[in-house]
Amino acid sequence: MRIREKTLAIQKASVPLPPYVPTSSPAMVFNQSEITKMADIEFRIWMAKKLIEKVEIQSKEFKESSKMIQELKGATLRKNQTELLELKYS
Repeated sequence: MRIREKTLAIQKASVPLPPYVPTSSPAMVFNQSEITKMADIEFRIWMAKKLIEKVEIQSKEFKESSKMIQELKGATLRKNQTELLELKYS
């Protein structure tokens, strides 16, 4: 008797579920593959953007370092010229 009472209590307390809908229908499978393709395309776009950002950053850093090297070469050249002139006229 007790088992039957417990079973009835569980049945009364249970939450009704929506009817079973199979996910293997052709329309559903097509949608899943479409989502996968979109995810793949979005990932490739994201990777391309990241690659472009990295290239732009490296290009900017290269330009800055090239400018700095040129400035250092110019400063060194001017210093050497000044020292040579001082030696020449001393």
